[in-house]
Amino acid sequence: WLTAVRGTGEFAQGRLVVAAVAEAKRARADGHYAAARVALERAHATAFANAPLVLNEAARLADDMGDAPAADRLFLQANQSPDQTVDGYIDHVRMLYRTGQNERAMQVIREGVGRFDNDQKPFIALMIAVARQEGRQDEVQGYLRSCQAYGNAALTKDCELAAGQSATAEPGPSIPKLPTLPFGLPHF
Repeated sequence: WLTAVRGTGEFAQGRLVVAAVAEAKRARADGHYAAARVALERAHATAFANAPLVLNEAARLADDMGDAPAADRLFLQANQSPDQTVDGYIDHVRMLYRTGQNERAMQVIREGVGRFDNDQKPFIALMIAVARQEGRQDEVQGYLRSCQAYGNAALTKDCELAAGQSATAEPGPSIPKLPTLPFGLPHF
């Protein structure tokens, strides 16, 4: 059965897409945007052109190149897919936050929270950052208390940084590192 699946054109296209997106990510991380665009063009030429894997990377590239409207459109298109990921939503929110579109950022957060079992945890540091950027200190403190209640040292550290506080917790080796872009770190 597996041999038959690997022999299909769809499988071959899927392999090409995964390799092209990985190449685009590396090129984008190195600041080689033209090379990233060429790699993504290979992915766009397949039946998987509208898959979140491809759309999210195209959105990240557009964002890195300073085209927030195009990035927003691509993220929104990916969000329409049942296969969209939490990371796609988070990167979308980061882009909106960085470009000062706080109301839209909160809207995308609400959509993401609703889509992923009403779980605020992946978005809580960004919620704090948006509230802080808006000067809503009461919300910052409320979100920070919610974050600390999760009992996750790495997440608490991210939330404290988002709130403008010095981070006191050290992440343990078994705790996954959550994105912390709102505080000026590079994103990929």
